[in-house]
Amino acid sequence: NNNMNNNMNNNMNNNINNNTPVGITQTISGRTLENRIPFRNGGSLSVVGDLYQDVTTTTTTMKEDALLRTSFRFTDATLDTGFGWTLSIPPIGKGWFDTIYLDDDLRVDVNSRDDILICTPIQ
Repeated sequence: NNNMNNNMNNNMNNNINNNTPVGITQTISGRTLENRIPFRNGGSLSVVGDLYQDVTTTTTTMKEDALLRTSFRFTDATLDTGFGWTLSIPPIGKGWFDTIYLDDDLRVDVNSRDDILICTPIQ
């Protein structure tokens, strides 16, 4: 996920006025995940997906681990050019993340790409 965002940032930076991403966010609401990459000069790239528990990970030996695993599949992607128009693009991606630490101020995940994602709430 984090790696995906970084790859998208690099590609978008080369194509849209060399905009530098700022304030990348991940929002989880119910069973919906949204990753949003706003660009410094306006516009953004966002991907939205569904969250679910992958039943293939729910074995008796992995039951405790599976409770921490969240799987996702992207269902929508939008590029806001910052020039007054948006483009709906095919969403690509699915994976999972394991939450290895969670409290009111911090969430630490390891994902299907072996990235470590450190998240803090927006103040």
